[in-house]
Amino acid sequence: MVWIGIAWVNLPLIPILVGPIWAYQSFIGTGGDYLGNGISLVLGFTLMWGWWSVNVGAWRSWALERGADAEELQWRDEAASLLWPRGHFFEKTELGQIRARLRRRNRPRS
Repeated sequence: MVWIGIAWVNLPLIPILVGPIWAYQSFIGTGGDYLGNGISLVLGFTLMWGWWSVNVGAWRSWALERGADAEELQWRDEAASLLWPRGHFFEKTELGQIRARLRRRNRPRS
């Protein structure tokens, strides 16, 4: 399941990061345009993080539905650099974690 996660989540990251820079250079920019290249880099990074945030949760759900042990999945995927360690600041940017926090926050108090 780790290899599927790497293919599903991590393989598209480099093209997503480089795509806006390549498109800008190919269609608009010149080699010395640092502002346009910087904006393209920030756009690529934002798109890349968004891809990871959405797809790592979808992949985790897919793996758990197929019988993966949650703790072992976390441990193996941290080792493969697919997931952040539990409690890490960047783990909190995963869309599934954000949804869970919002559900807890909006739950009626008893």
